[in-house]
Amino acid sequence: MNAGTVGRHVASLAPRGVTVAALDSGTDRLPPLYPEEEYAVRTAVAGRRREFALGRHSARVALGGLGVAPTPIRRGAAGSPVWPPGVVGSISHTEGVCAAAVAPAADVAGIGIDIEPAQPLPDEVLNLVCTPGERHQLPPGTSALLFAKVVFSAKESVYKVLYPLTGRFWDFHDVELSLDLPGGGFRLDRGPFPVRGRFRVADGFVITVAHPGRSPLPAASLLALPPVPPQAAPHAPVTARQEGPTPPMTAVRHLSADIEKVRAYYRLVDAGDIDGLTALFAPDAVYHRPGYPPLAGRTALDRFYRQERVIDRGRHTVTSVTAAAGDVAVQGDFQGELRDGSTVSLRFADFFTLSPDGLFTRRDTYFFSPLV
Repeated sequence: MNAGTVGRHVASLAPRGVTVAALDSGTDRLPPLYPEEEYAVRTAVAGRRREFALGRHSARVALGGLGVAPTPIRRGAAGSPVWPPGVVGSISHTEGVCAAAVAPAADVAGIGIDIEPAQPLPDEVLNLVCTPGERHQLPPGTSALLFAKVVFSAKESVYKVLYPLTGRFWDFHDVELSLDLPGGGFRLDRGPFPVRGRFRVADGFVITVAHPGRSPLPAASLLALPPVPPQAAPHAPVTARQEGPTPPMTAVRHLSADIEKVRAYYRLVDAGDIDGLTALFAPDAVYHRPGYPPLAGRTALDRFYRQERVIDRGRHTVTSVTAAAGDVAVQGDFQGELRDGSTVSLRFADFFTLSPDGLFTRRDTYFFSPLV
């Protein structure tokens, strides 16, 4: 799907007064940044720089639709974009496309947009994203996790409305949505003020737009909002891998990516793809196993898997996964054959630490065996 189609979807979901611009993020030539923007991503990895540059450029294109001259869009103290006076806005980027939406603050008090691949939400993070009330609204059967992805995206959009107006981080279970799945709508049922929005699943993407209307509350009332009450539901740790203050909703995207990276490791090791699995590790990664010296670096890991590993072949079955910011813990079962021809069936536990660019920097392995 091209960026123009994405932009039209976003614009059709947005309220009157919102201007949208979308860009293809697959381009080889990145738009230039202003010096203060360049400084904000001076230490970022290449992929992050690309997202940032395209996001800023799409925002400037959208601002041009409001008659605003090109201007730097700085990062605020918490990392969120600083829009020109009298303007509200939102930026979203995903695989292949980047979009921005802006509006006069006199017409819309806030705007939040989000674009996600139309892939089901991983079952491991369903309870992190959805409250019990939201899970009850999901359709039965195989489509439940896809519409859970709609909830995830809608909360991402809602967060982009709430944070600029309240200056507070909102966790997954601090807010609750009421869904109109047939009508493609949602509203914030539990939160500091009313927010409503619309969604669409089309052309391979989940697209959501949220806004609070003209003025949700007087400024003094926003400053006097009580603290967010603690919730009994689980919370997703916050990471710092994206533009702006990293909301818990966005943190789940990274948790999901980390979990998938770990699952990819087991698929590759069971398939005997040594080149593929070592590429998942950082060049200076360290692998710890009780009773053995640590393996440091890709060369040592490559040698271990090709020559030193006592396992000849087998299959890992992951039975549980727990993820936090940059860490994934796994339990599972392994059944296979050793190099000496004997068979083995064991439970195992693995702990992976990932860098901000998604490479394993450390792995610790333990087997459930009566050795002590």
